Amino acid sequence: MTTLTPDLLAHVASVRDGACDDNELLVLADHLAEAGDEERAELIRVQCEIARIPDLRRANAGEGGIEWIRSLDRDHPAYVEDRRLLDRFRALRDRERDLLARNPAWLSVPCPECDGSGRNEYTLSGNCSLCKGAKDLLKRFVDDRTWATEPSATITRGFLDVTLPHTSCWRRECSRCRETVWDRGAGCARCDGGPHSNDWSPHPVLRAVLASRAGLWVRRVRVDGVEPEASAQHGGWWRWHTEVVPPPVYGLLDGEYLTSHYGRSTQPYWRTAEAAADALACAVPIWARGAK
Repeated sequence: MTTLTPDLLAHVASVRDGACDDNELLVLADHLAEAGDEERAELIRVQCEIARIPDLRRANAGEGGIEWIRSLDRDHPAYVEDRRLLDRFRALRDRERDLLARNPAWLSVPCPECDGSGRNEYTLSGNCSLCKGAKDLLKRFVDDRTWATEPSATITRGFLDVTLPHTSCWRRECSRCRETVWDRGAGCARCDGGPHSNDWSPHPVLRAVLASRAGLWVRRVRVDGVEPEASAQHGGWWRWHTEVVPPPVYGLLDGEYLTSHYGRSTQPYWRTAEAAADALACAVPIWARGAK
C-alpha cells in the first residue's frame, strides 16, 4: 500500500470535499502517480476520459448506438467516428474493470467490530451487531429489524459514492444514558420518558466506513430511505424537510434560496429531486467527518 504524505492527504481532502473539475482531478492523479499510487492515478484518468467521450450515453446504453452505427455505410463519416469512439470506450471500460478487479480493497470496508468474521457469540443471532453478518460494511446485507435495502458503493473519477440506508447514517442519543432515540417526539425508554437532547451523531456504520482505509476516498454518501419533497410554494422546485434531515446535516446543504412575495426563503431549494439528493450526499460525509 502506498503511504501518502500529509500534503498529499490534504490535497485529496480538498478535491474530495470541494466542487472540482476534471483538470483538478488530473492534477491530483499526477501527484498520486509521483507518490507511487499509479493504479489509483490511472483509474482517475480513465474515468475522466470515459466521461469526456461524446455520445457516451448512447454507446453505453445501446439506445440507437451499436445498431445505428452498423446500419450506416462504412464510408459514412459518422460510422468511422462512432466506431472509433466505441472502440475507445470499450478499451477504457475494460481497463477500468481490470483496475477495480486488481484492487478489491478500494471497495471494501471490513467490519471493525467483528474483524471481518461476521460473527459475535454474545448476540442472540450469533451475527455481528454492526454488520449483521455481512463481514464487509459495503457488501450486501439486510438488517433484520428495520430496513431491507442494500448498502453499495461505486467509484467515480477515483472517489467513492457510497449508498447506505438512513438508519445507518445518523442517530440521536439520550443525553443521560446515550440510548439511541429515533423519534424526535419520543422520550428515552430507558430513562422512563425523561428528557433527551437533540444532538445527532453519525451512526457507527457510517463512522466505520469513513474511518477505514477506503474512507479517505468517500466523496458522497447517498442516503436510501429518505426523499426530497416538491415545494407547493415554489412550483417546480424541491426541498428537504427538516423532519427528514438532521439539523447539523441540513445546515451544510448547498442549494438556492428563493424569493417570493413572502420574502426570501429560509431553506435551500433545488431544481430537481436528483440535485437535492446529490446535495445531501455531499453534505453527509462532511458532517460525519467533523462530528465528535
